[in-house]
Amino acid sequence: MPRTQPVVPLLIEQIHSCKQHEFRMFGKPIQFVCLLGVIHDIRVQFVEVTCYVQDYSGKIKCTMHLDSEAEVSAKISGITENHYAQVFGTVRTENGEKICMIMKMFPVNDLNMVTCHMLQAVCAKLTAEKELKAQLSSANTSGSALADSLTTSDETSAAFTPQLTDFQQLIFNIVKNEDSQCGITRRNVLRQFPSYQGHEVNQVLEYLIDQGIIYCTVDQDHLKALATF
Repeated sequence: MPRTQPVVPLLIEQIHSCKQHEFRMFGKPIQFVCLLGVIHDIRVQFVEVTCYVQDYSGKIKCTMHLDSEAEVSAKISGITENHYAQVFGTVRTENGEKICMIMKMFPVNDLNMVTCHMLQAVCAKLTAEKELKAQLSSANTSGSALADSLTTSDETSAAFTPQLTDFQQLIFNIVKNEDSQCGITRRNVLRQFPSYQGHEVNQVLEYLIDQGIIYCTVDQDHLKALATF
């Protein structure tokens, strides 16, 4: 049966920010991923290869299991520590830690690929948000058709609409009103409040991220609001 799941380009921080056992992006299960980062700490033990891949957002452990030592040599040919590589694989949770099971990996010699991957990862994230918005909109408008659908729609809506205090709502609106593709920076949010409120503002931002109604884009300092909230 042909594989229909797409390969999704990701930043490593996106993997670690998922608290569910199965890796998801805006509620959608993601099976195949593409990472691009610097390779560290390559270790080969018989037919098992482990290493760490690091991009500017974080670091993740990667593992590859092969059938023979000859296949190991062929698979990691050209891969060297402290150099960029592109990794294709699946995300697994092992002892409470997210890791990447490598299917293929290739050395990267053109730094333009790094920039291209970052843009593709942001685009994939925005696309997933758009798909979630469409699903929630459909659930809300079609809920009256079936009683069972109504119950599911109510539960889904409640899960994505936490009650906010006035201060939390104010900060959410600041993030939401930024219409640039990369979102607003934490610094620009903080600039709109007295310095003594900085800690409280950061706490609210982390709460909104945990609730899934704002999220990081190109890095942990750029924030964008979920359009459906």
